[in-house]
Amino acid sequence: MPSVDRPLPAKSQSSREDRFDREAIATVVFQEVHVLEHPQHRRKGFSRAAPPSRAAISLDENSWSATEAPQWTSPSEALIADVVSLLWDSEDAPRFGILHNAVPTLMRAANMTFDEAAVATQAFRTSLCDKVYEVLVRRFPEIVNPEGFDLKPFDYLIDGFNVNVMGNGAGFYSTKQLHFDIVEPIGSNLYGPNKNISGGLPAFADVREYCASNGLEITDILEKIVGERVLTLKPEHYLPVVEKFSIAFDVDMVGDTPFSIVLNRVVAAGVMHGATLCHKTVPDAEVMRPIRHYEYCDMSQEAADKWYATLGQSNDRAPGKNADKPFIPATLTGQASPFVIKPS
Repeated sequence: MPSVDRPLPAKSQSSREDRFDREAIATVVFQEVHVLEHPQHRRKGFSRAAPPSRAAISLDENSWSATEAPQWTSPSEALIADVVSLLWDSEDAPRFGILHNAVPTLMRAANMTFDEAAVATQAFRTSLCDKVYEVLVRRFPEIVNPEGFDLKPFDYLIDGFNVNVMGNGAGFYSTKQLHFDIVEPIGSNLYGPNKNISGGLPAFADVREYCASNGLEITDILEKIVGERVLTLKPEHYLPVVEKFSIAFDVDMVGDTPFSIVLNRVVAAGVMHGATLCHKTVPDAEVMRPIRHYEYCDMSQEAADKWYATLGQSNDRAPGKNADKPFIPATLTGQASPFVIKPS
């Protein structure tokens, strides 16, 4: 979808072969979803006062498949099940996950160099996302893709500190306030390795829980980021969400390359993502903050039009300058910060 605020994808990949036998449990799962989504049966959310207890997964040797080739790039079935549970298949699903400790594990268990482990982690993240997507879209199609979009995987590198230039010549910064990505129901950011960066912690906010606690509808409080098409929240709601319903993860992005996986369904999941304010640790030194984004998305104009329409929005750019957008927009008075968790 060339019109959206994203760099042109470096490559696309076809869907992976489905290696999982889930037919026997499909009927039971669909019955479970219908029960859980009954209006009187609201799923648990998260907040600063009640942060998700299992959103962070520290990877170890058991996170990789012991039999599936290529070795050290294929996730174990147990890890796939854990991530599916995080994204939707449990009553307290946070609807996102942050996975870390892959690079140190590969350096230790597979005797890889740092660079080799970082490359293997990228392939591992891609394989895990593909397999999790296959499970989710098979078991929960009414949650993942009720519109019937033609979703395909895309993988591209983003400069997480400097300006990015899209194919149409428009520039944007990846540093911005919490937001929902456009169209994609499943998205993932792989962070690092960083150089000379302070801050930039992966952050997540439970807008669905905020709305449920205040008698609001998500579609009534959405607006676009200035100069962009990306959706965030109206000013009067953004700061309360950041202060009471957002969390950030203090993960190693120098000696490791952690990655997120997010169920990016605006109404059903209601989890925004972003990163805390980042800056150079040493002002005059070289800086690197690479982010490798992986998503399942329909890039067509028709899909974008339909996606925006279901949210009461139009597929056009908000007025204003498309420039650096801090975690707390300069137009807002007051301060707020997410609750920071340091995973073990």
